[in-house]
Amino acid sequence: MDGKMKKLPKGFWWSVFGALVVYFVMVLIGNAREFINSLAGFSWWLFGPILLLSLANYNLRFLKWDYIMRCSSVNIKKSENYRIFMAGLAGTISPGKSGELIKPFLLLDRFQLPLERTIPVFFFERLTDFMGLILLSFIGIFLGRRDITSALILSFFMIAILFFLTNPLFWRLVFGLTGWNPKKGPFRMVYEISNNIQNFWRADVVFYTLFLTVLAWGAECTGYYLVFKGFGGAESISIIWAIFIYSASTILGAITFVPGGLGITEGSLTGLAISVGKSKSIAISSTLIIRAATLWFAVLLGILFLFKLQQDRSSCAEPQKNGVTNQLPREG
Repeated sequence: MDGKMKKLPKGFWWSVFGALVVYFVMVLIGNAREFINSLAGFSWWLFGPILLLSLANYNLRFLKWDYIMRCSSVNIKKSENYRIFMAGLAGTISPGKSGELIKPFLLLDRFQLPLERTIPVFFFERLTDFMGLILLSFIGIFLGRRDITSALILSFFMIAILFFLTNPLFWRLVFGLTGWNPKKGPFRMVYEISNNIQNFWRADVVFYTLFLTVLAWGAECTGYYLVFKGFGGAESISIIWAIFIYSASTILGAITFVPGGLGITEGSLTGLAISVGKSKSIAISSTLIIRAATLWFAVLLGILFLFKLQQDRSSCAEPQKNGVTNQLPREG
């Protein structure tokens, strides 16, 4: 692991290059001169509060991550767990944020925690992120007096799919119909993960994690709202529209499994902003500002924490085991 962590993978730099191409094309489409003028008219003092709201998102999501870990009977010092969680943000640029899967491997490397115990924590965290964003987009549609019935049906349908995909009974049915052996081959991990995730499907765990999720992503939605405030009163949008546009665009970027949602999230943010009456230059400028304050801020912080963990790893000969309990999570 040491050698592989000393430099960023080629895929990361390809993602950065792809992002630059996407942003260059967006500026050309939106008229470069108008784009520059809109940026010049932005109240840049608001960029600090927007970054703080993004930081609030990461910290609230860490509280959720730490809580799920403890529900899985894995107790690590909060300071150590925080560093690992923040290092995982380096994987935000990956497809569907799957690169954040580095967290279980960091836990394996530093605390010798088996992946069977920590990967379910990661997947449940991502599931609750997705469900929280669905709820936020539904809130935006509901308060914006849009099609409430369709939004409710869509939200229920997507959450139901997530529930079935993480339910061991569903996988037992799949294995029974196909004859696949869940204890051998590539399906072993899938079956064990679904079995362990089932331990988290308790009312108290689900409601608390969703509460933290809505607060966390609501903070970034508020940051998006402040971006439009920065262009002046005439260009501002309601907080309701900000919640819907940002959460819906984030969902679209995630489900397309494009690295960091590049192009998809930006296109959705820009298109939806134009649909509510914003000019093309303002829509593009607002998109690039919020992506800098969320996606790229997260990646930068993640890289810094990851390199710090690497330095600590190289100066420590033995893996740490302090603060870790070996008790397995209880069923039910």
